[in-house]
Amino acid sequence: MGIGMIFTHDSSMDLSGWNLVYAAIYPATTVVGLVCLAQGVHRIGATKAAIINMLEPAVSMVVSVLVLGGSEVTVLSLIGCGLILTSVVVVTLTKGEKGETPVKQGESGGKGGG
Repeated sequence: MGIGMIFTHDSSMDLSGWNLVYAAIYPATTVVGLVCLAQGVHRIGATKAAIINMLEPAVSMVVSVLVLGGSEVTVLSLIGCGLILTSVVVVTLTKGEKGETPVKQGESGGKGGG
């Protein structure tokens, strides 16, 4: 029982109980996630939010194993998590080495006055 039920043509699909809970949770969590991401971008900037957002797959795997009792962690998934964490470290350590001047909030990149 789950998302596969949506794609079946079984006319006896039960729309009570947990199915309605799932139908409410999926859109709600998507909206909450997008609102939190938008607020994060607004508060800390797009670059920092993107770096933090890169950690999402690795954190999801760890939470699924620890909290939800995820079934198995494969070597390939561990390699993927290692690559994600390595990329976050590399991006964080090399940020600003190219001599880029950060644009302050409220300023535009152009030289136009007003």
